[in-house]
Amino acid sequence: MLFTMGQAYPNQGVSRETVEIYVRMLEDIPADLLWQAAESHMANSNYFPRIAELRSQAARLAGTDRFASVSPAAAPDLLAVRAQDLEDDFYEDRTLDVQAWLDLAEEFDKADRPHRALHTRKKLAAFQSILEREVKDDTNRVEPEIQAR
Repeated sequence: MLFTMGQAYPNQGVSRETVEIYVRMLEDIPADLLWQAAESHMANSNYFPRIAELRSQAARLAGTDRFASVSPAAAPDLLAVRAQDLEDDFYEDRTLDVQAWLDLAEEFDKADRPHRALHTRKKLAAFQSILEREVKDDTNRVEPEIQAR
């Protein structure tokens, strides 16, 4: 995760000591939850996250700051939250991050939830189809206007 964040924030040097401190201070947070917190931070901030920011975001996502009570079995629910976030992005401003949808489907597969993986892929295909129809409709509206001139 720190490697990915280091790539997302190339001006931030991540030393071995920094990695050790982050690992020690974040080790009580389930990995899937920590990844989601990191991804959320990267999507919303121009700055490398501080430990407290990652902990706070993870607590918000989990609904608790007592991470020992967050079972690994709860991690697939975090995938559903991510799916809802992607769907909300589409409906709010027609944002469609195809790779994020494909990555999410893969995560559902890894979490042994093939039905949700399939549903995610189908939803992606539906959203792509909607966008293609909208582009086609926009093109059809412009063509008669051009021909009339």
